[in-house]
Amino acid sequence: LQAWMDIHLGYLSQFARVSYDPVSTAELVQAEVSRD
Repeated sequence: LQAWMDIHLGYLSQFARVSYDPVSTAELVQAEVSRD
């Protein structure tokens, strides 16, 4: 999970920078985790 976080932190940061929405971000993370 730590490796996954390291890989995705930059992507999540970009997503948050474009439009910070905690709920949408959480859903996005859940989708990524579920897919893996």
